[in-house]
Amino acid sequence: MLFRQIIALLYIYTGVILRFQFFDFYSIEKGPFTNQVMSVIQNRPVLTYVLHTDIELKIFLCFAFLVGVLLFLGILPSITSFVAMFTYSLLSRRFFPYFYGVDEIIVSVLFVLGFVFLIRLKKEEENKEISILKNPFVLLLLFQTTIIYWFNGVNKTDISWWRGEAVSMAAFNVFFNKPFALNFVNQDTLHAFLTYFTLAFELIFPILIFSKFKSNKLRMIAGFGIIIFHWGIHFFADVTLYKYTGIAFAVLLMPTVFWEKFKFLNKLVIKPLFVLPYALPSSLKAIKIFAFSLSFFLLFKAVNASLFKQNMRYHFIENKTCLLYTSPSPRDRTRSRMPSSA
Repeated sequence: MLFRQIIALLYIYTGVILRFQFFDFYSIEKGPFTNQVMSVIQNRPVLTYVLHTDIELKIFLCFAFLVGVLLFLGILPSITSFVAMFTYSLLSRRFFPYFYGVDEIIVSVLFVLGFVFLIRLKKEEENKEISILKNPFVLLLLFQTTIIYWFNGVNKTDISWWRGEAVSMAAFNVFFNKPFALNFVNQDTLHAFLTYFTLAFELIFPILIFSKFKSNKLRMIAGFGIIIFHWGIHFFADVTLYKYTGIAFAVLLMPTVFWEKFKFLNKLVIKPLFVLPYALPSSLKAIKIFAFSLSFFLLFKAVNASLFKQNMRYHFIENKTCLLYTSPSPRDRTRSRMPSSA
């Protein structure tokens, strides 16, 4: 539930507040990406057909803000998660030149959260640990988190990572680093350690999450590791909003023993104020099959994206049919060529 609240706040901030804060860049009437400019795009975003004035855009953003508040308060969390996913996705596609990797994470998490809150728990189980057996969609949420970090590690195939030079190269990049990083530009040993640590942490992430051996300790290592990983980089380079999604994932991964030791954190939790009266029981076999199917679907999407990314670098796929299935849409190809801090 606390994970849901953090995601709701990130949704409100990145999806709504930032767009109001920098409205000149998002303006439909006077901004750089007006409907007229977007009309040259093949299969252009849906909102270009719906929103034609800045007033209409502001009304849509206010609606998106209201959805985020409802999700934060836990009012119909399943429905509001799905609605938030659609509104966020529509806005991201409408202004795709400003698309960041963290936007993709928030959209995919909102998708899974919608299923998590479909499960109806018994009253005597509400204050207990929610296991995968009681809510199969928790497995989907953990699996999704694992995919995000593990595939980040798998996709680090550039020789600079295996030589321990990736962090050193970033430290010299004035468009990426921060002034504090300049104090360490000549620390080759430190750069090599941070490079290998980053790569190793991402590659062993599935073990930390799903290992039955000392699972509580490994989960806490994963949770605190994510915070150290993102916030440690934050002092040296711009990681945009990943440091905040990192906090959300760390909260999600902490085992029961952590929450029992720091019970004061439970005061931050807002239990769902109103849930679906016809939520699904977790005992249904079909629910478990559906949860596993969605997990494999996310894995398929991740593998597909990884193949496309690696093929862009190494050109190992020559079959045109395979290229057709691994290539993203024209809009996504355009977005992938644009500079981004993701």
